[in-house]
Amino acid sequence: MSKDRRFAQVLFSIATVFSMALSLAGTDTVSASSSQQSGDGLKRALNPHTGKLGFLSSDNTQPASAQTLGVAPYSASNQLLPSRASRSFDPAMSLVQHYGTEFGLQDPGRELSLMRTDRPGGSRVVTRYQQVYKGIPIMAGELIVNTDSSGDLYSMSGDLSPNLSLPTNPSITASAAQGSALAAVAEYYQRPATDFQASTPALWIYDEGIFQPDSKLPPQLVWRMNVTPLNTAGPIDELVLIDARTGTVTAHFNQVDTVLPMQRDLQDDPTDTPVGGATEVPTEVPTEVPTDVPAATETPPLPTGSPYPTDTEIVPTHTGGSPTPSPRPTRTSAAPTPTLMPTTPYTATPTGSLNRNNIEVNPATAITRYVSPTGSDAGNSCISSSTP
Repeated sequence: MSKDRRFAQVLFSIATVFSMALSLAGTDTVSASSSQQSGDGLKRALNPHTGKLGFLSSDNTQPASAQTLGVAPYSASNQLLPSRASRSFDPAMSLVQHYGTEFGLQDPGRELSLMRTDRPGGSRVVTRYQQVYKGIPIMAGELIVNTDSSGDLYSMSGDLSPNLSLPTNPSITASAAQGSALAAVAEYYQRPATDFQASTPALWIYDEGIFQPDSKLPPQLVWRMNVTPLNTAGPIDELVLIDARTGTVTAHFNQVDTVLPMQRDLQDDPTDTPVGGATEVPTEVPTEVPTDVPAATETPPLPTGSPYPTDTEIVPTHTGGSPTPSPRPTRTSAAPTPTLMPTTPYTATPTGSLNRNNIEVNPATAITRYVSPTGSDAGNSCISSSTP
């Protein structure tokens, strides 16, 4: 199970943003020989698992001209066009058709499915594709194309599973896969299977090499589904992959990040003294008591510097006879000086691990916050009293 947990961190902390990370770090892993052999002046980086292209970009801050690169115009439906002036011209697909084979695609038009297209501003166009094999999507197999409306190249990045060849007809039914997934999750969390529900299974292809470059396992056809509790007893959203040929569990992990319990809010208990605050003591002392208070034969003196309020009731005693009203002794000593509680400085110390150890609790405010592994709060807007 620990291996699956480590895989979960790899899957959602690295793989889902891997293509964007390559865009930022691609200059550090560029293959100089590849760039020289191509002769087009573009930066290239290879995928260590496949040996295919994983990153491609222009050699400066300006996009590389599609005309100079010899990129032919294509439509979104993979039709070659006479010119870029055509109304059906698709700049991203044109670049995919030109460089797709370097990324490991044999037929880009059939192996990629459009996920979405964004226009961040100006003429920029960002298009994201999902890799598919015979209509079945590959987990984390994506290609991102950064271009402009003219088809000029800013960058292309992604990890694809090349040269796929595997049966796509499952031997295990979807309902049988659901049962296996529910049983696996119930055993893992030590709860009855009836406490969980599974989403409708869908066929996917899982290539572990996309997530772990040193993996030797071949791509697998899997049933993919989410298993969640029927109630809100715990933060569980388990992604489960069932081998569609054998019915065994290929991988599973919780997609909900768990945190340490929240430290109790000091304000919930009125007896707690806020850290760094001062304990206030009344400075005015009543000098008279109601006339119907019996006279006291003995009155214990109020201690000097007592931290308690000076109007604390004193129960009088008498030895007999009718009680005679008597004024309450007047305290003449000065009220104690409020004592400030020491303030403990707080410094968040990140552990450098994307797990529950990144939860920092400020002892001065009882606020729980999530600290990034880099020790920086840049871009971290998730500061709350419950979960990061």
